Amino acid sequence: MRIVVLGATPQGSGVALVRDALASPVARVTRLCPRCGSSRHGPVIATGVTPRHWVSVSHSPQATVVVLDTAGPVGVDIEPLDRADAAVLGQWTATEAALKATGRGLADDPDSVRLLEGDWAGDCLLEVPGPATPYRVRVTRVDVAGHAARVAQLIPALAAGRHTPRSG
Repeated sequence: MRIVVLGATPQGSGVALVRDALASPVARVTRLCPRCGSSRHGPVIATGVTPRHWVSVSHSPQATVVVLDTAGPVGVDIEPLDRADAAVLGQWTATEAALKATGRGLADDPDSVRLLEGDWAGDCLLEVPGPATPYRVRVTRVDVAGHAARVAQLIPALAAGRHTPRSG
């Protein structure tokens, strides 16, 4: 997994940031909303690169985090610590990153995310309701000065009958 932390960047610059991070002349990077099909919002998608890269981008007024992974779907969230206390933001960033990793983002209810292992302040294992079986998501804290930031990765099934959802 590659995590790129940048200073302030304009909201909506995720496509250009991912294109730069991939540094591939054949990469095609776009946005695609899974609900309405718009290319003006929704997850950033990279195609035309081998191996396949899953990507996620999050902005705050002072920093941007770009995550690229070839192992499977990822999500990221970053929030400035001046908005709320660190414990609340730890839980929120873990939850939002996990929901992004499922590909549905905040279309799913954040209250449906369950803590299975660890704690909200650090690394943890979460369960997110899925269409057939729950997703298991590993969340890792990312150090960004003055921010709460988390990266989430969908992980292989931990029990028989579970599956890792396929993205895209």
